Amino acid sequence: LNKLAKFKILEIKRKDVQKIIDNCGIKYTGRNYIKILFSKIVDYAVHDLELSIDTSICSVDIGDKEKSTLHKPFTDEEIHAIMKYTNINKIAKLLMIYFYTGLRPSELLEIETKKVFLNDDYMIGGIKTEAGIDRIIPIHSKIKQYILELYNPNNKYLVINETTNSKMSYDAYQKRFEKFIGDLGMNHTPHDTRHTFATKCDGIISDTNIKILMGHSLASDVTNDVYIHKTAEKLKIEIEKINY
Repeated sequence: LNKLAKFKILEIKRKDVQKIIDNCGIKYTGRNYIKILFSKIVDYAVHDLELSIDTSICSVDIGDKEKSTLHKPFTDEEIHAIMKYTNINKIAKLLMIYFYTGLRPSELLEIETKKVFLNDDYMIGGIKTEAGIDRIIPIHSKIKQYILELYNPNNKYLVINETTNSKMSYDAYQKRFEKFIGDLGMNHTPHDTRHTFATKCDGIISDTNIKILMGHSLASDVTNDVYIHKTAEKLKIEIEKINY
């Protein structure tokens, strides 16, 4: 950007900006910031200063976004190792729920007890996007036991921090997650459970149903009881295809 600042706006050519982008040595997000900032400068020059500038100079190529290496799925062997602790460790139970629902870590912690329908094998929950909020979350037969153990109609939330007797915060979960995973000699982030679920679903469940399950699209109308019941039944059939 310092190099770009030396140019007079009317003298800048697209190739000048492209050269700076190509040689900046930073990742995709940074390159995109440069492009956005330059576009805003040009937009200001055209509309506020009324300068005659060819806006095509903003059409630079910033390359492809690098594939993230931050998250990696748990292996089946790691999941089996975690499963051995479900009788004595609450985090192990929560991890199994994450593996079979694809929920974001904070989404499970936000689920209210009143939105858990044990008789019909589904929960209502989800945050972040319009498609993900208040979606139907089918309860896989392999995690119903853990849901039952967590469920207490006297608690507002399904997941309670037994130390404070209140909703478990994400920070509290993360600390306990890191200790548990570390003690098992594993290296993962809390969000790796969601990536594990998505990876497992690929090729087993249709893309459309994966999106519904993960809250990426096709938001549920939770005011329609008939719709909820039918969708919950359909998603329950789909989720049962998953097995680690």
